[in-house]
Amino acid sequence: MVESPEVQEAVKELHGDVQGVLIKASMVLYKHYMKRNGSKMEKRGLNRNSKSTNETACTLDVDIKQLEDAMTKEHTCEGRRACQDKMLQLRVVRAERERKELQKLKEQIAVTQEQHKKLRNSCLMKVNELLSSFDNSQIAAYQNAICEKERLSKHGEELMQRYANLCKIQDNLKICYDGMLKENICT
Repeated sequence: MVESPEVQEAVKELHGDVQGVLIKASMVLYKHYMKRNGSKMEKRGLNRNSKSTNETACTLDVDIKQLEDAMTKEHTCEGRRACQDKMLQLRVVRAERERKELQKLKEQIAVTQEQHKKLRNSCLMKVNELLSSFDNSQIAAYQNAICEKERLSKHGEELMQRYANLCKIQDNLKICYDGMLKENICT
């Protein structure tokens, strides 16, 4: 599957963000390790009594808790925010691509419709030229019928468009009327 350059760039940035989080986590773990081992080295020189051992144990527990909190915070805040930014960027790129494709299709349809109209008009003109050379009442009636059909089809399209607009207006009025009824019922 070939991915677009935007997707590849977003994946690279996301990979870089993950590497950054891993580096930060390893630094925190190393610092914790050094504190723990450093405190053991210091304890060898001190008198071991129950109070100093308990204090050291407490500070180690706090450090582990702080590490867990830091990792959770790092993961939930920055990681999620970066991921959401990337996903948003990907959605924007995808929507833009779809919009461009849709615009191209609309342009192609418009060109095809225009070509169809031109071809139809040229055919009608050719028929009119051929029929005008004959002096026959049936042919003249047929020619008039074709022109009348063309006029009526255009008029019919206009009427259908007006009808669609009136249906939209009617739907809007129904919605407004229903809203007014609900307000009157509530009050």
